[in-house]
Amino acid sequence: MQKGDLAGLVIVVAMLVGIALFFVLAKQAPKVIYAPTEITGSEVTVGELASANSVKITAEIKQAGFVAIHQAIGEAPGPIVGQSELLAAGSYVDFVIEATESLEPPAEHFVLLFVDDGDGVFESGIDLPVMSEGQVIKRKLSL
Repeated sequence: MQKGDLAGLVIVVAMLVGIALFFVLAKQAPKVIYAPTEITGSEVTVGELASANSVKITAEIKQAGFVAIHQAIGEAPGPIVGQSELLAAGSYVDFVIEATESLEPPAEHFVLLFVDDGDGVFESGIDLPVMSEGQVIKRKLSL
């Protein structure tokens, strides 16, 4: 073995040890869980169409949040096509939510209730859907 070969081997071993230490000592990113949150007693019901692209909603909200209209993908909610402003905890009767598309059949939509994360702005993926008694609050628009 020549002197140059030994120096190269030492450098390679030092790099491998450095990389191994990095992975062992590096701080792990927190695991992000996007799952519905239980807020018992919350409820949302769908009323009649107020126009071709708006619907009347009645809701009992136990914690500040939002009501959102989603396109239906089969029996699952898809992209959001409309949402309410931030709603404080309380009862709401026949308030209107505007959608960016027609809500008339044959299009299918769902209405979901979301809890605010504290910033007062609706952000899909950050504000969590609400469950009550173990069931996600999701209502199909059947108009």
